Formats: sequence, structure tokens, C-alpha cells
Amino acid sequence: MSFDHPDVGAQSAKNSQYHLAYPNATPIFRAKATFPVHGKSTFQASRMQFPLTLAWGVTIHKVQGFTLPEIVVDMDVKKGRFNAGQAYVALSRVKSMNKLHILNYNRKQIHLSADVAAEMEWLLANCLPSEAPIFTLAEEGNTHVIHLNVANIKRASVDVASDTIIHKADIVCFNETHLCSTDNLTPHMLGFLASSMMFWHDRSTQGGGVMVVTTVPGAYLIKKSTDFERLALHIPGKIAFTLVSAYRPPNKTMSVFIESLFIFLSQLPEGRSCILDDFNEDLLLQSGSKPLQKTLTNHGFT
Repeated sequence: MSFDHPDVGAQSAKNSQYHLAYPNATPIFRAKATFPVHGKSTFQASRMQFPLTLAWGVTIHKVQGFTLPEIVVDMDVKKGRFNAGQAYVALSRVKSMNKLHILNYNRKQIHLSADVAAEMEWLLANCLPSEAPIFTLAEEGNTHVIHLNVANIKRASVDVASDTIIHKADIVCFNETHLCSTDNLTPHMLGFLASSMMFWHDRSTQGGGVMVVTTVPGAYLIKKSTDFERLALHIPGKIAFTLVSAYRPPNKTMSVFIESLFIFLSQLPEGRSCILDDFNEDLLLQSGSKPLQKTLTNHGFT
């Protein structure tokens, strides 16, 4: 077997009895496996094959946000020093420990970012008050809503499908789906019931895109925006309302976004409205004008 990279299998090739005849080839020998076959009768079967499995090398930066079936992490400092947080990213790409293989473990390759440590301390000191566990309110007529920024819904589909909390909601809104009109996506691919309704607005920039999945009977699309990634749904029920899911790209000014949002809202039916949006406005800042929060409050939103 000849590999793309000369270092792969180099030692085996050097020690091979075929080295002179095939200097650039690595010998791969057939392996025999014997196992029982159960049917009307049980007998032993043997299989001989060449033990080759496709695998790819990739940088830690490239796998950030991925869920992978199995990985090998090389922590040899001679091959590169890990930056702060890189060990965490590398070691957390799989769902179980037996799918994680570590080469050249080196404790000194694990670094903590001082900025992250300071942010975590701030979050602990300023966390929101503890509330009742999610979705414990069983009163008839409640509508449970979840809003998530997924930064590519297709890449996060495995995680979404395996999250039991998400699928307890009546409505799930996703921001930064990165979807376009040519994408093929169904509720079943995200772990939702096949009867669930899915609505989305294509991304208009490199990121962006919004999507809503709902199990509420009778829900329907009212309107899609033509300038921003934004859509509105009618949600029937004991207390009917209009759900608006939207996204403001960071490259769009807040003033332009606010003007467009309220033009869009003025075109919707009168009544209760709920806006779920990744506004890119930090409401936890102690100072600053927070124009969007102020505008929404002035229009009766809480």
C-alpha cells in the first residue's frame, strides 16, 4: 500500500522484506478472523481481509463544534503547542470515552484562558435567579418554546436529534441555520415527529438563516421578510399569538434592523406577538444605550 504522506507506514516499509522491490510501499498483511454463525445450526466461519480503515487528519480548529464517531488526539508538544482551550475542544469531540484515543499525553498541553476564567466568575456572580425546572408547568394551554443559535443546523443535527429537552417543546426556533433553498432537511432528520411542521428562511449572508419547528396543530406561516432573515407564524391555542423568529447579522446596523423589524410587525395581524431573535445586543452590559431593548419596551414588549 502506498500512502499520500511519506511518513505514514515509513517504519513498516523500511523493515519490510519487500523494501528493495517496493521502496515506497507499506506491507499490509491479510488478517484472519473466526467467529460463530448461529442459525438452524451453529458453525464456525472464517474471514480473511486486509485490515484497512479510512481515516483523516484534521486540525483542532477545524473540528470545533463537530461531534465525531471516534478520534485520535496527539498531544506531542514537538508537533505543536496547544493554545488555551484547544485541549478541551480536541478531547470533547466524542460522546464516550472508549471512542477517544490519546497519544503522547502531556498535562502541560492543557491551558486555561484567563479571559474565560474571568468571564465564568462574572457569570456565576451575575447569573439569573434559579427558576423551576424546564417544562414542569403542566397547566393545560401552556405553550413551551425553545430558542437556539445552532451555527449550522445540518452540522448540529446529531446533537439536536439526541437532545430530549428540545423535543419536549411545542415550538423550537433555530437561528444561524446556514440553510439555503437547495438544502434538503426534514423534521425526522432532527429527531422530531414526521408530523411536525417546519418553516425556514434562507440565509442571506455566509451565516444567518432562521427556522421554526412546531407540533402545535393548526400553526401556519403568516409572512416572510424580504430584507432580513425573519418569518412570522400564527400559533393557535388557549391564548393564540403571532411568533416572530428573526436574525440580525452583525454587519447590519441596529438602526436599520429596528426600522425594518417594526415595518414587518406593522404588517402582521393585531394581537399578541412573541419575538425570538438573535439580536446581537448585549442586555447584560451595565452601561450602553441598548437601543433595541428600549424600542421594544416602548412598544409594549416585556
